[in-house]
Amino acid sequence: MTNERLEELLYEAKMTMANGDTEKCLSLCNQAYMLDNENIDVLGMLGDVHLIRGDLARAKEYYSDGKMAHPNNVYIRNSLANIYFEQKDYGKSSEEIAETLEISPDDIGSRYLLGAIKLNLGDLDVAREDFEKIIKRRVNMPPGTIGRETQEISIINSYLSLYGIHRHDHDLAGCIKIFGKAWVFNTKCRLSKTLYRISGGLIRV
Repeated sequence: MTNERLEELLYEAKMTMANGDTEKCLSLCNQAYMLDNENIDVLGMLGDVHLIRGDLARAKEYYSDGKMAHPNNVYIRNSLANIYFEQKDYGKSSEEIAETLEISPDDIGSRYLLGAIKLNLGDLDVAREDFEKIIKRRVNMPPGTIGRETQEISIINSYLSLYGIHRHDHDLAGCIKIFGKAWVFNTKCRLSKTLYRISGGLIRV
């Protein structure tokens, strides 16, 4: 009965998060946590909802607990690395990524974060190489699998980062080319309309 209730709570939490109701999602996650405080889905959801609500400290706590309980979980490790990245602690973020790549050498999310760190540090040429490698990759997880959307988002973010680098270089042709490829990928994956926010930038290069 406990497992069934846990699954119900997690399902409801995912639905409420998808609808943008983070308050209710947090309440449901806390109830699930009371049933199993080491469940990887519960810890990941709690980290995610706190991250969405802007509470990086609390998000880091749950991701760290998830890492302790499930040290080989790539999603949790990448989420923790992302927290350090958001806090501009690129050293810690790089350490987490390096450990994750030992577990999963081809992980797209880790590779994207590594490129993003280099980009933020101003190493545009190396970042460009990383992002170009990522966009050549294929999402290798079946639809509905936990982590597939993370792979898709990492690829689309790599397109967006490359677009930004081309804009920095005042390369209009490069902007148009990468934007077209990004649009096709975004449409194929049926992600949110992320690209609308940069479409106007094409005429301001």
